This record gives sequence, C-alpha cells and structure tokens, in this order.
Amino acid sequence: MAQQPAGSALQSILNAAVAAHQAGDVATAVSGYRRVLAAMPKHAPTLHLMGVALTQSGDAEGGVRSIKSAIKLAPRDPVFHFNLANAERAAGRDSRALAALEAAIARKPDYAEAHLNRANLLERTGRVEEAERAYRAATQYALDWPLPRINLTLLLARTGKVAAALELAASLPRNGAGLNASGVALRAAGRLEEAEAAFRTALSQNAADRDARGNLGAVLLEGGALDEAEPLLESAAADGGSVEARANLARLYFKRSRTRDALALLDAVIAERPTDPALLAQRAVLREMISDEAGAQADVDAGLALKPGHPELTYVAALLRLRQGAAEAALDLLDSLDPDSLTEGTLALQAAFERARALDRLNRTEDALAAFTEANRRAQSVHGAAADPASNTALLDRLAAFDPARTALAPLPEDGIEDPVFLIGFPRSGTTLLDRMLDGHGGLKVMEEEPILDGLAARLAERPEGYPEALAVLNVEDRLALRRQYADWAEAKGPQGPGRLIDKLPLNAIHVPLIRSLFPRARFILALRHPMDSVLSCFMQNFHMNAAMANYLTLDGAARHYDRVMGLCQAACTALEIAPIRVRYEDLIDDPEDVAGKVIGALGLEWDEAVLDHAGRAKGRRINTPSYAQVSEPVYKRAAGRWQRYEAALKPLEPVLAPWIDRWGYSAG
Repeated sequence: MAQQPAGSALQSILNAAVAAHQAGDVATAVSGYRRVLAAMPKHAPTLHLMGVALTQSGDAEGGVRSIKSAIKLAPRDPVFHFNLANAERAAGRDSRALAALEAAIARKPDYAEAHLNRANLLERTGRVEEAERAYRAATQYALDWPLPRINLTLLLARTGKVAAALELAASLPRNGAGLNASGVALRAAGRLEEAEAAFRTALSQNAADRDARGNLGAVLLEGGALDEAEPLLESAAADGGSVEARANLARLYFKRSRTRDALALLDAVIAERPTDPALLAQRAVLREMISDEAGAQADVDAGLALKPGHPELTYVAALLRLRQGAAEAALDLLDSLDPDSLTEGTLALQAAFERARALDRLNRTEDALAAFTEANRRAQSVHGAAADPASNTALLDRLAAFDPARTALAPLPEDGIEDPVFLIGFPRSGTTLLDRMLDGHGGLKVMEEEPILDGLAARLAERPEGYPEALAVLNVEDRLALRRQYADWAEAKGPQGPGRLIDKLPLNAIHVPLIRSLFPRARFILALRHPMDSVLSCFMQNFHMNAAMANYLTLDGAARHYDRVMGLCQAACTALEIAPIRVRYEDLIDDPEDVAGKVIGALGLEWDEAVLDHAGRAKGRRINTPSYAQVSEPVYKRAAGRWQRYEAALKPLEPVLAPWIDRWGYSAG
C-alpha cells in the first residue's frame, strides 16, 4: 500500500527536492528524493519523481525500476505510465515505450501528450499510418496546442500527402517551428521559392534554429546551390543533428563525390532508424550509383520487406535488373511505378529514361524511341528555363566568328605548372570508358567533368573585348594568371597525388584556342564515335541540365550541336596546327589493350597493366556522367552500331552528319 508523507519536516524535504528538480538541479533533487524514500520506501509519487530524475541524469535503467515500483503502488495514474515510456525510450526499448504510452492512453483517452509521444515513436519506427492517426488524436484533444499539428504537417509532407500537409500548414503559427513545417510542406509541393522564404524567415527570427538551417540547406541543395547549402547542412547535422539533416548532408556529399562521407552518414542514421524505408532507399540509390550491387540489393530487400511497393526501392530494383541483363523484369518493375510517387530528387525523370532504356535493350525500337521522346519532353518540363539552349547557341556563335589564328601564343616563361592532357570530343563518345582506363596508369590522374575552362571563359567574358575576342589580346601576364587560376581550381576540385593531369570534359572541344593559349605544351585526345551513335546516345541520356545539354532534348538539336562543336574543334586544330591523338570508341571496345597502349605511348609513358582494370576501379566511386553503370562492367559492344536500329528516325539528320561520318572514316549505311 502506498505511503503518505508523515510530518512537516519530511514534506519540506520533498518540496525542496521538487523545487530543485523544477529548477533543473537534478542531482539535488535525487538526493532529496532518496532521503524521503529512505523514510517512506513505498511513497508512489516520490518513486515516480525519482525515476524521472534518474532518467534525466542518464540512469535510464534506474529510472525504469523506480517508476515501475511507483506503478505497482498506483497503477491507475496515467502520468506514471507516460514517464515510464520516456525512461524505456531512453533505455533504447521502443516497443516497451509504446506499450507504456498505450497504457497511459487507456487510463486517460484524451491524454494529448501521450498521443503525441506515441505518434513520434510510431513515426520513428516506420509505422507512418499509425503515426498519422496518433497525431490526429493529439490534435483533437489539444486544439490550441500547435505541436501536434506541426508534427502532423511534417509527416504528411514526408509521406506524399502534400495537399493535406499544405491545408494544415495554413493553420500553423508563424514562429520557428510553424515556419519550418510550412516550408517542408511547400517544398514537398515543389514550391521551392516559397519554402526557401519560410525557412529564411525562421532563421531571421532565430539564427541558431537548427531545423531552419537544415531545411534551408535542403532546399538550396535541391536547387543546386551546393556552396550555400553545405555550411547550413553541416551545422544542422553536427553533434547528433536530426536524421533529416544528416540524410540531406549525405546527398550533398554524394553530389560532391565525397562518397565515403555520404555512406558513413547514411550508415549512422540507418543504425538509428533501421526500419525507415526512405533511408534504405536513399542508401540503395547511392550504392547502385557506385556499383555496389550487393549492398544496393540488400537495402532493396530490407526496405521492400518493410514496405512492399516502395517507389524508390522498386526503382533501384529495376536498375539492378537492368544491370543483370533482365530487361523484361526491369520493365515490369518500372511499369508498376507511378512516376509522380518518386520523391527522391529527380528519380521520376530518371525512371522515365530507364524505362526507355529497358525497351531499347529488348529491341522494341519504336516503343523505345517514343519513350525517350516522352522522357525528354518531361525533362524539358521539369527543368524549365535551364532547358533553354539559347545562351549556349550565343556562345557558339561568338566562337564561330572568332578566327583561332588570332589567339595569343607568345612564349610563356616557366612557372612550375605542368600542362595537362585534355580529353575532348562530343558527349557519349567513349570518353568515360577511356578516362577510367587511363586513370589506372600510375603516371596519370583524371579530373572528371569539372567545367574549369568554362569558368576561365566566363572571366574573360567580363573583359571589354568579351570571350573569345579577349584571346587575341591577352598578354603574357594575363595568361600566366589564368594558368595559375586553372591550377588552383584543378587542385581544389580534381584528384590529388602525383601524375600528369587529364582534364576530361568532352565539350572543352569548343575551347581549343583558350587551351592552346594557356597551355602551349598540352596534349589533346579526341574521342570519336560514329556520329549517328553519338547523337542518338545523347538523346537517350538524362543529363544534368544546362544550356549545352538542352540541345540533346531532340535528335535534330543533338545533330546540329554535334556539327557546331566538332566544326569549332576541327577549325581550331587546323588553324593552331594541333594534331590530337584520335581514339575511336569502336576500336577501343574491340581491342582495349591495343588502343589504350597507343594512347599511353603517344603520351610518352610506359604500359601499366592496371589500365585494363577500369571496371574494378569504377566500383565504389561516384562517376559524374550517365555512363556510371556501363564503365563498372567489362567492356561490352552492345551500344556500337545501335543507330542502325533507329535508322528511320535518324534519316533526316544525314545532311548535317554525313560530312562528319565521312571525315572520321565511318560508313553511312
């Protein structure tokens, strides 16, 4: 039977302990509770308070024991069960915490705080439908309490119930928590500018608001503003930040090619939330992209066991089937998806391209062509203004009007910077396969797809003459400064360690005069492929969108871009007496050792057997091109000559591409 305090002295001790506890002095509170319990070991309120204090002091097990003792004496008190749940949760026993919360609610059905904590715990353990019901119960029993509505808004937004989330967000207070939840709902609806404004308002109210920093960083990440997003996400994720902040930081690190850091973050958050399908899906996407097929499959299996039909996991399962050559099975999985259900970045768009690719693998040419056409139409819609080629067209016009022979070429003094090798050509001409091979050579190191020359061209465009006209008037000091800027950027963005740098970016082909002016001893490798295959393959890719890539949304646009890019490259090489090392993709896949050996010899290097292990090196690392899956496989020949299956659709391109087919020694039939 529970005891009651006897005497004013004991009551005074208890009152003082409670006051210390309320003031945050947990150690003094525990000491006082011990004195009371020494005299009255069966005083249920003190046992309960002792359990709460022990839990707060880090002794969760002691807290559980003390509160359970109180419940034995007063089993009908809902607050005792509520705080037992807190202690069990602190001890890492979620299932027992849920049982304690359900016991509290059974004794007090309108216990809003218990409904809220139960909802939080259900959401944490992946039981989102039950969590939604629990949040709604908490909202019902505490109409003036915004926290249940805030958490419900967040859950609805995260689970794709965007309209309901937006409706609820309209009722939230304009304080930090309310603005954050509203911003999350707006972001889920694709209203990124409004979401960004909500998060910035929250930060203006409290610059230390970690949720606002993390959420703003997530929006900026989605918009491609990585430099501004990174410090926001790192501060939000530091010192055990929210799972969401750390997951978004993992996305950013992956975009930065910091694959190990991204995986480490995801491994940590999944250890905390092992039953969260969304996190398993995020890691599965990353693992597939670095060719960790076994790891991706494990995440897919675990996630689909928790939530059958999960869109992102189904998508990765389809990619794995494509890798395994099971195109029919991949197509079935992709056809089972509602593309709009894919919330992970731009996976909905990528899924449309993968579906078309599966049709191509099945030789369903007409269906594949229609699917690629629809995927590109969707890309144009998704990317909006970024899918406008106008600025690239204007640049090509300026380059075409410039005579490369006017390029400043006065001798440069030695400055300690080794002139790189530039791997150029047209996209989808085998540059990624070749760079993975060359990167295995001990005397070479490859920088992939870093638009450093575009950055230098942008600097020259700010001069009165503009770009490329400025190339005709650069003095030696200007050129040395630009060389140093290139070297600094390459050191920051490129690979570390010894070896001659290979700068691989196919469309650097338009910058040959700039390269020659800054790097007179640079070597050029010109990657070639049948022009019809190059153009068709560009049309079939979901490129990171910019003004140049916008040309590839149609076959005609891709063909005309090929003609302009290769025309500029050829004209510059002729005027500047440059003889590039030519590498034909078809020759490379037919005899990789022979072709790679000739390239390495032309660069003045000895053969290195590691060159041939390109597939092994591709596994476990991010490759920043659409070729990431192909280069992790042994050399294959299925893409060579693919254009012949699409000959009817490509026929209108012959007037544009026929001269290049002839120039590079290919057959038109």
